[in-house]
Amino acid sequence: MSISVLHSLTLGIQWPPNLAVPTDSTPRRGWLYNGRSHRRGVRMGRVLLLFLPNFTKASIRLARFHAKTDVES
Repeated sequence: MSISVLHSLTLGIQWPPNLAVPTDSTPRRGWLYNGRSHRRGVRMGRVLLLFLPNFTKASIRLARFHAKTDVES
C-alpha cells in the first residue's frame, strides 16, 4: 500500500514541472496524460486507504473464527 501511495505522491511532485517545460510539437497531450495518470494514482491510493482497515478487520475476524472452530473440533 505504502509503495503505491508513495508512487502517486512522487508522480504529483514530478507533475507540475512537466507542464512548465515547453515542448514544440505536443505539450498539451503530455500534460493531459500526466494529469490523468497522477489522478489515477491518487484515486488508487485513496481506495487502498479506505479498504485496508476493513480488510484487516475481516482477516482478524476470520482468523479468530477459524481458531475457535479448530479449538472446538
